[in-house]
Amino acid sequence: MLDVYNILPHVTSLPLPFRIIGHLLRIVWMVLTTIYAIPPYLVWTFLVFPLRFFYLDFYWMIEGFLFSGLLAIISSWLITGQYQIIETGDDINYILDENVLLIANHQSTADVPALMDLMHSKANLSKRVMWIIDSTFKYTHFGLVSNLRGDFFITQGKDARDSTLQQLRSHLRSTFHTIPRKWLVLFPEGGFLRKRKLASQRYAKKQNLPVLENITLPRVGAMQVILEEMAERKTVANNNSINNDPKFKYVVDVTIAYPKGRPLDIHGIGIGYWPPCHILMHYRIYPANKIPVDNKGLTDWMNELYIEKEKMLGNYYKHGVLLSMTDQQKRDFPRIGARQISPDLLGDLLYHTFYIVSAYIQYTVISSILRNWW
Repeated sequence: MLDVYNILPHVTSLPLPFRIIGHLLRIVWMVLTTIYAIPPYLVWTFLVFPLRFFYLDFYWMIEGFLFSGLLAIISSWLITGQYQIIETGDDINYILDENVLLIANHQSTADVPALMDLMHSKANLSKRVMWIIDSTFKYTHFGLVSNLRGDFFITQGKDARDSTLQQLRSHLRSTFHTIPRKWLVLFPEGGFLRKRKLASQRYAKKQNLPVLENITLPRVGAMQVILEEMAERKTVANNNSINNDPKFKYVVDVTIAYPKGRPLDIHGIGIGYWPPCHILMHYRIYPANKIPVDNKGLTDWMNELYIEKEKMLGNYYKHGVLLSMTDQQKRDFPRIGARQISPDLLGDLLYHTFYIVSAYIQYTVISSILRNWW
């Protein structure tokens, strides 16, 4: 199979003058892809928006195609930078069509594009994912996309905690099952590692918990709301309260690991600042109905989960031991070895072509209308 990640030399391997030129070219390319992708997505979505009132399924089919194209473009940033996603752990291909809550450790701005690359590599998954993301991104260009897709923006901080969790509960009830979504993505740590590490360590000392270096102790508020509203339960005390909406059948824990514990970032990926590397994603699949929902039970379960993640990350960073070798827990799904995500070059090229042509057509039409109008 053609190694698409190593067809051309990486920017960081070039002599300094050419390296600078290479970085500048990647900046131009990243800006161009953003310009010819995001505005056409917004315009097409606006044009087909009336379908939501007459033919909702068709609207979401079109939106899913458009969003998959955006993820193809983000994926191409990683491919051309030679940043490869390596999967280990439980094989999530068995549950792609199930309702799933995905939780992941959060280290940097590279986590989201890396997860998007993962979603893009799985057939039809990328368009069926709802994201819970920080409210600071709400008014960015990609925040506009998330708004249209029904993603949820969570506000951090004690003052907004109760109101935000209530908004999340309402959003899940009103939105998740009214649009074609199967997976929900949550970062339980509530922020980047570098920002939360010291506070998490102080809290751990007060609570006589292990002091973590490579991740932070998770916050359980949002996850508790999600499990209360959406997780399958073995029994229901009051049959009159049964909600017939599909429930989350599994919780997938993803441990994201970067080389030597140094997280990449979105800007470094864009300009090719970081040398070629592997980004590891280790999966652990748990039945949702076996996870406690009460605050203490869930807190203990999550703390134990993250302490195990710390051990896996520590062994990988210090000794190069793959996360799958440290993970000795017995679970129900077949495991995979170190599997590299293979990009669909032809499909990605067609998405790029679609958006370039869309940008040209929309620019031509809008320019003509404005000239005639004025």
